Amino acid sequence: MTPRPGVRGGPGFLVAAAFIGPGTVTTASVAGGTTGTALIWVLVLSIIATLLLQEHALRLGVVTRRGLGEALRERFSGPFARPAMAVLVLVAILVGNAAYQSGNLSGSAVGLGALTDTGATPWLLITAIVAGGLLWSGKHQLVTRVLVGLVALMALVFGVTAIMVAPPLAELAAGLIPSIPDGSLGLVLALFGTTVVPYNLFLHASAAARTDWGDDTGRALAAARRDALIAISIGGLITLAILVTALPLHAAGQGGGGVRAMVDQLRPLLGDWAGAAFGAGLAAAGLTSAITAPMAAVWATQGVMGWDDAPTSGRSRAIWGGVLLVGLITALVGGSPIQLIVTAQAANGLLLPIAAVFLVWVMNDERLLGPRRNRLWMNAGAALILTPVVLLGLRRLASALGLG
Repeated sequence: MTPRPGVRGGPGFLVAAAFIGPGTVTTASVAGGTTGTALIWVLVLSIIATLLLQEHALRLGVVTRRGLGEALRERFSGPFARPAMAVLVLVAILVGNAAYQSGNLSGSAVGLGALTDTGATPWLLITAIVAGGLLWSGKHQLVTRVLVGLVALMALVFGVTAIMVAPPLAELAAGLIPSIPDGSLGLVLALFGTTVVPYNLFLHASAAARTDWGDDTGRALAAARRDALIAISIGGLITLAILVTALPLHAAGQGGGGVRAMVDQLRPLLGDWAGAAFGAGLAAAGLTSAITAPMAAVWATQGVMGWDDAPTSGRSRAIWGGVLLVGLITALVGGSPIQLIVTAQAANGLLLPIAAVFLVWVMNDERLLGPRRNRLWMNAGAALILTPVVLLGLRRLASALGLG
């Protein structure tokens, strides 16, 4: 694959925009409201895990000019292995991202409904149209700029609110000491799972491959790593700010009240702007993920199938359009928006272990990466990450199947 003309820099912000979705907003809100600062250490670990896994993805893209789907297609070249791999990845990506999409659209609609004091249903359609319009344009530079703007909006909304909450620094520092309060194991796994997003591995590798980094591989890797470090760290700070804004709920003993209780608790700080502020942040979070999930589905499918279609091709539009349409229909008929967001997170149970294990496997292929392949210490670090990733996936699958 050759870089797409006119696409320069910024794939790290696609990653940040993808993981700061409605699932992150609701999970971080509940974590702060029910456990206070006790789970900040989980957030820090999940950001470190994200940085390490996304470094694998960006290195694959920069060095080989291939996305993860393309690399898997080359790695599985047998007459039986390749179709089996393709079916596994495509089912996981398309089904998983369609599930994510229902939660993304619902979260954005709930946020816009709170912002305008109207019902959520019309906003489902409007959000889908906006996301579809940006994707239809095929202009990745425009999409990236929109996503960066939405990430900045989330940083502003939640950052200012967190500063107004102003928890003592000692209280925040205490949250860096690992502990799991009674009954919070599910939240621990949820915080990890909303940050380490499986389709981001496909998204980041493909975006890095399409970015014009210049001809010097060493400098290109340094620039891509710097881009990822800045963007993902900003995403982590936004998640921390969301958790901090929910601390008044914990202090008042109302942590189980959910997002609506959180908006009410913010009224002493923000007055009549509480609902609008939180709604704007939730709407931005939903829209960013509603754009990135279909993009990841397109790039993963193209890679696995060996296609090199333009973003405006009929097949590209059919893929992202299918994900968007299934997500919209599910959101319209699927019941509670919050339940849809929770169900979308359960899709991690299928996709996250598959994507992560495949990525690390590919990164050890000397034929693809040459001297840039994984070293022993890199595999050791990946193994430390993959253990909770796989356990998280198994637990979520079990929960989704009603087995625990």
